[in-house]
Amino acid sequence: MKTKKLVCTLFVLLIGNLVYGLSYSSPTKVASRITVDSSMVVRYNFKDRLAYHIYSNGDTSIILYTQDDSAPVMTSQYKEGFGKDYLSFLSMEYKHGNTVYEVDGRMMNGDYLSFNSYKEKDTSLDNQPNYYKISEVLWEVGVYNDCKMYYHEEENNTQIRVFVYNRKDGVDYNSACKALLRTHGLRTLILEPGWLVITADFFVDQDTQYELIGQLMSDTTDFKQTITINKRELELLFDSTPEEYREFIGTTPHPNYCEVIGWSQTLDEKTSDYVVEFLGDMCTYFNLYGRYDLKEFQAYFLRAARYRKEHYIKHQMLSKKQANLFYKELLEHESSNLKENLIDF
Repeated sequence: MKTKKLVCTLFVLLIGNLVYGLSYSSPTKVASRITVDSSMVVRYNFKDRLAYHIYSNGDTSIILYTQDDSAPVMTSQYKEGFGKDYLSFLSMEYKHGNTVYEVDGRMMNGDYLSFNSYKEKDTSLDNQPNYYKISEVLWEVGVYNDCKMYYHEEENNTQIRVFVYNRKDGVDYNSACKALLRTHGLRTLILEPGWLVITADFFVDQDTQYELIGQLMSDTTDFKQTITINKRELELLFDSTPEEYREFIGTTPHPNYCEVIGWSQTLDEKTSDYVVEFLGDMCTYFNLYGRYDLKEFQAYFLRAARYRKEHYIKHQMLSKKQANLFYKELLEHESSNLKENLIDF
C-alpha cells in the first residue's frame, strides 16, 4: 500500500453556540417521605479516556470508558478543564426498561454529576453495512502513521472521512469510538482490536476540509477520573410525578436559603439573579451530595463562589463592583451551611 500524508487547511465550521438559561425557584414544601440514603450515591472510576483537540474552537472533547465495561461510556466537551468550566456538561447512555437513552448532566464540584435531561438514543447512526468504504491508501495523520481511511461519498464528490490508527495493544475501542462518532453526528463503524478513531473531516477538495471531531491527543498513562452520580435522581428522571420530584429536591435538612433567600444588601436585578442562580445550584448539590460530607460542601461553597466571581469579571458578565457585591452577598449565607443551622421542617 502507498502511504499518503493528510495535509489540510481547516476551515472553521460554525454551527452555533449553545446557550443555557438557568433559573431557580424555591421548592414547594410537601410532607417528606424520603429517607436520606447515601447508598444511592455511586462512583465510577475511570483509568482510560480518549481526548480530542478541536481546532475550530479550542475545546477538548473526551470519551471516558473502562476496558471491563464496569461503567457506562461518558462524553464531555470543555474549554478550561474538565469539570472546571462554569457550565461543564457530560453525557452517558442509560438503559431504562427496554429502551436506551442518552442522559445529559451538569458537572459540579469537579466530578459530581447533576442530571437535567434525556432523550431516546438515536440508533440511526449505528453501523450500517457498506456505508463506509476503505481507502487502499494508508495515511499519515499528524504523529500517527499507517492510518486507514474510511469514507462515505456524498453529493458533488464530497466525502465524510474517518481516519483510524492501530495502537497494537489489543484493546477493544469500539464502545468509546462509537460514542465519539455518535456525539458528533457521524455513523459508527466496527473496528478490530487495537484500532481507534484519530480524526474525521468533511472533504470538499484538496484545499478545503472541515474538521468534524478534532484530532486525538497523546495522553498520560496514569490518568484517573472519578464520576459520581445519584441514582435516585437518575431514576426520578424517568419514573416520578411532579410532586415526587419536588419532594426529592426538598428533602430536609438543608440550608435555609433553599426555602427562602434573605438579603443582606440591595443589589441590582442582574447581580441578584446571579446570586439566586448560585444558591439554587448549591441547593441542588447539597441535596444530591453535600449532605453526606458537610465539611467538603462548605469548602465547595466558598470555592465555587470565588470561581463564579472571577468568571463573571473575566467574561464581562458583571462589572468588578457588581462581582464583589455578588461575592459579599454569598458570604452572608456561608453560616447557613453549618450543621447546627440546617433547617428540618
